[in-house]
Amino acid sequence: MKKILLAAVLCAALALVFAAGCVSADPVVGNWETKPVLGVYVSVQFVNDGTGSIAFHTDLSPAAGTTMFTWEKTGDNTYKIMSSDKHLSAGTYTLSADGQTLTSESGLITLHKA
Repeated sequence: MKKILLAAVLCAALALVFAAGCVSADPVVGNWETKPVLGVYVSVQFVNDGTGSIAFHTDLSPAAGTTMFTWEKTGDNTYKIMSSDKHLSAGTYTLSADGQTLTSESGLITLHKA
């Protein structure tokens, strides 16, 4: 009887571990890019811990500069990006229904899931 109880407890513990691993990250987590304009594009990485980085690239060189930021989910499909860097377009962004584009509130910046 003790062996059966022990086996049941171990199975339950394993099920919890596997279930915890199946919890998905926020859909914004991952790598995003703008479409190139005149050989320049921006790549953005959102990390699950609420931080991220943005890098500016050209056709002639890899990342010409990287800026760190923080982000938070403010609604079902809305996110706020915050940074002390004045060159970063901080503000509110909206995730598309299909989860493939992230657009700034102004509509001037669109990021595509990489």
